[in-house]
Amino acid sequence: MSKPVKVLFTGPESCGKTTLSQWLHEQTGWNLVPEAAREYLSDHGPGYTEYDLLAMSRLQWSKECNAASIGGNTICDTDLLTYMIWQEERFGRVDSWIQSTWQSSLPDICFLCMPDIPWEADPLRENALDRDRLALAYERMLHLHSISYFSVYGSFSERKEAILATLQKSSIQGMVV
Repeated sequence: MSKPVKVLFTGPESCGKTTLSQWLHEQTGWNLVPEAAREYLSDHGPGYTEYDLLAMSRLQWSKECNAASIGGNTICDTDLLTYMIWQEERFGRVDSWIQSTWQSSLPDICFLCMPDIPWEADPLRENALDRDRLALAYERMLHLHSISYFSVYGSFSERKEAILATLQKSSIQGMVV
């Protein structure tokens, strides 16, 4: 029996991570870890401090651990990589717990969602005009940590096709689409 696979959707805001992770979950039935920041900010309001960001990262990690404890493959609609980049962007540093925890749970397959789709306004989003620069920050961090990733471009149908092709080439156990 193969070890369970962690599939990560990452990238700047409003690049399709949630849509694609939910779609893949529906296609496969794999565990889905939603974005914890959205839940946290919906409950606490869009203003946040560094303390809040750390709380969101711990909530994200808890959700990921809960999904892993169920067993089977897991799809993450973001992970601690986003919190590292977010904290560095907003507060000029990266918390050692976030970094070491992320490095202990790297994804098996990483899809970097690119900002070539229209921005969707949302009161919880901040970076409408900065997505290209942030995409480069994600790429730099993935390279820095030698994480293989697949950039996802184009329409949602093109993105879905590319994701399925990548997963099928990976021969993941339980791949049913």
